[in-house]
Amino acid sequence: AATDEHRSTFPAGQLGPERELIAIDALVRLGRRDAAARRAEPLLRQPGLYHDRAARILGAP
Repeated sequence: AATDEHRSTFPAGQLGPERELIAIDALVRLGRRDAAARRAEPLLRQPGLYHDRAARILGAP
């Protein structure tokens, strides 16, 4: 809920990728893996730090 509020308030904010990682991690911990994977899709499309962290949260090798 807090990450959704942040996304509404700061849609193009500098902390957007970090916010998404927090949301993805929370969804995984809640057992909502499909929702986490959907939310991770934009981060997984681009190689780099956020891609690697999102993949690790989702349990990808």
